[in-house]
Amino acid sequence: MLKPQPYNRPMRLATYAFLCALVLGCASRPQVDIVRPQMALVQLVGPGDFGYPGGSVDIHYGLQVKNQAIEPITLRSLTIESVGDSGAYRITRSEHRFAQTIEQNQVKQVEFWARAQAAGGRLEGTEPARVRVVAHFESAAGAFTQILTQTLGQGMRDRD
Repeated sequence: MLKPQPYNRPMRLATYAFLCALVLGCASRPQVDIVRPQMALVQLVGPGDFGYPGGSVDIHYGLQVKNQAIEPITLRSLTIESVGDSGAYRITRSEHRFAQTIEQNQVKQVEFWARAQAAGGRLEGTEPARVRVVAHFESAAGAFTQILTQTLGQGMRDRD
């Protein structure tokens, strides 16, 4: 039969201090008071441009950002990844760094590539892909993050 351990006050205090520090360390930063930018993701090159192949494929994106704040903002980085398991492709989560300043009422587009696993075939290859972009910005008011989830169609685009 196990005997109960004697009360260990220093150990309990250390555990309590650790838990308090952990909770305070995980607390979110104060909210930055700034009008958030509008964002839209466009797929510039996708599986349809290569005949809907299966396997590894590079996707070319453009992230359009419209600054609605009264001060400049700077896009520092973004992370892109797939949402869910269906669609024409699954993106391997990737991070991209920038130093793109966007002035008040200005729209800028940053371009980047992301590696994906394409479903392949005409039927599955044309299913829309759902992606999430987490963009990290800086401004005079402070740093902030904005999330965009968007569904991108995979049909054949009109060609000139």
